[in-house]
Amino acid sequence: MSTRLRNVGLLLALLLCLIFGIQQWNKHTETGLTAPGTAATTATTTNTNSVSPEPQWEVGVRRTYALATTRLMHFRSNPAPGEKAEPSEETLRYELRGLWESTVVRADAVFVQLRVQLKNLKLTPGDAATPSELAKMQAELSAPFFVNLEPSGKLRALRVRKDVGMMSRGWLKSLAATLQFIRPKTAGTSWTTEEADATGEYVASYRLAADQAHCEKSRQKYTRIASGDGMVAASEIGKVTGALALTFGLQLGASPAEVLREVKGRDTIEVDPGPGMPRVASESDITFTLQTSDRDAAAAGAVAVADSAEYEIAPLGMTERNAQADARRDDERLLKGATFAELQAALLAIPATDDGRQRAQVQAKLEALARLSDEAARKAAQSATAKETPPRAAKTLLGALGGAGTPAAQSNLVQIAENKALSTDLRSNALAVLGLGDHPQEATTEALLKASSDSDPEISSTALLALGNTSLALRKSGQTTEADQGVEELLQRLQNARTQDDQLLYLQALGNAGDARAVPAITTALATPAAAVRNAAVVALRFIEGPQVDQLIASTLAQDPATEVRRGAVYALSFRSLSVFLPALQKAVLSDGDANVRADVVAVLGKAMALPGVAALLRTVAEKDASPDVRRSAQALLASSR
Repeated sequence: MSTRLRNVGLLLALLLCLIFGIQQWNKHTETGLTAPGTAATTATTTNTNSVSPEPQWEVGVRRTYALATTRLMHFRSNPAPGEKAEPSEETLRYELRGLWESTVVRADAVFVQLRVQLKNLKLTPGDAATPSELAKMQAELSAPFFVNLEPSGKLRALRVRKDVGMMSRGWLKSLAATLQFIRPKTAGTSWTTEEADATGEYVASYRLAADQAHCEKSRQKYTRIASGDGMVAASEIGKVTGALALTFGLQLGASPAEVLREVKGRDTIEVDPGPGMPRVASESDITFTLQTSDRDAAAAGAVAVADSAEYEIAPLGMTERNAQADARRDDERLLKGATFAELQAALLAIPATDDGRQRAQVQAKLEALARLSDEAARKAAQSATAKETPPRAAKTLLGALGGAGTPAAQSNLVQIAENKALSTDLRSNALAVLGLGDHPQEATTEALLKASSDSDPEISSTALLALGNTSLALRKSGQTTEADQGVEELLQRLQNARTQDDQLLYLQALGNAGDARAVPAITTALATPAAAVRNAAVVALRFIEGPQVDQLIASTLAQDPATEVRRGAVYALSFRSLSVFLPALQKAVLSDGDANVRADVVAVLGKAMALPGVAALLRTVAEKDASPDVRRSAQALLASSR
């Protein structure tokens, strides 16, 4: 198969979004819910003994299904008229087997949420995945995720971990939709729904069998087609054909969470975009068979996980985008073909009077080029360390490498940081930007640990702060073992600190790491006599999650005798959910004896104007605060909100 055909075929494969069965979700709002009764279902015949029109979901119902799905993807060339190209074809086979465990964790009149986890998973990819790629996908697919439904059973959205990749998200959407059985608004033996699968929006037909223990589902026609930017008219994409045949085995009299005994089906789809573009066909067979049904008494506790910052909405009604490919196209558009030599010349030509805007524009282009080319990253490092390069230009080049964040860029920065023949300023800047990357390499962490013991205090302190940042980035990306190494080093150093300056440095670094294991040490620091240490300690809590941390920050704001510490508490809570701190903020803004603290609180409240009671509180401050400056700040915020 030619490279051109593969590239275009993969784009169309993304269009199909990995259909492993029948994939249905609402065609309008991906992340929200409509009011009760607005599901697009219409009963065409009636039978009072058929499906219950008012289903009741029960929190705690847990169902485990055996899952087996096989899919063939066919890519066929479709030469344009007059094009000299040999016909070609490729077929990829995918298989997935395991257990599907689904638990109702939230249910009310308009919203139902399921916690789902794939277990005992066996995955066979149809392409030449490396062992590490296969292991990564298996881990992503095995992580718990959440399915949002209407009470009728209509799938509205998924919530998945942020680190789950595009292909895995496609699998999860497909599988979630297969267990979807949409009950009609009124009892009937047949009904239709306007739904969507990964290919696009279509009209679905349901027909209940005479035994009422089985229901057949089919697809009538596509009306719109899914793309990375949303739905487009089917006529704009070419010809879409195929058939859907799905059988639901039903459990009579059951609640919606318990209605399905089995799901079996086959889906065939072919997309023919027209001459010059390859045809893509998909054949999918899928089976879900009920294994166990029980109750999970702790199900409601999973809601906090679903709502946590680790999870995000996986949009339905559009294909998952290839973030890496999109980023590359964005970089190419930004560069417009510019070479490193041209960008270097532009950087050196920036006048000293520049307010920073020209330098920022050139740095953004250098970042893009370093992401696209390892050779460009090497040239940027070489230029930054050249004796003739002015310090401001060198700093911009290092910043570009840090912003690029590629393994090659990090490697070049590590070499600069470890080169003791270079100036302290250059080495320190290299360490600082190393700590700002979202995806630090193992060698980066090792270099920061090594530099943290450097004999030059500026090098060691910069490395420690960067180590904290890197630990946070590693944990966010799921590399907890590597993150632990840096935090353990910082905690040990804080315990052994002999001077106040050392305490402040290690607390600041731990604050950058945002690791909950630091809470006991920070709590101890909050009780020390030195206000500077207490201030550093409360600020270090800003990124650490948990109600215990919220309480520590709030109590510090309310009780610490030092103004700088209370201001540090306001700063720390400004990074967190402000609704939790409204009582503490209200007390501080109305009764704190220092105008600077009250002014800080007013500024924070200005970011939470939508929360109940905040506007009224600011009106009180605007009228009654003892400080004219604080009153004016509150008045300005109220005026801007109007």
